[in-house]
Amino acid sequence: MRIETLHHADKDKVETYILELLLWLHRLAIKNKAGSDAAEMRPNIKPHIDTT
Repeated sequence: MRIETLHHADKDKVETYILELLLWLHRLAIKNKAGSDAAEMRPNIKPHIDTT
């Protein structure tokens, strides 16, 4: 979408649409953070065992 298009758009509709996009972005970020926190709790490699 070109920026010039927003100049001719209905301001209320544009604000509603942008707010909706920001809310979805926030939900995605929260979900992504929750997934990365869960991955940190589980080790991906086996611990090194010293046999000497």
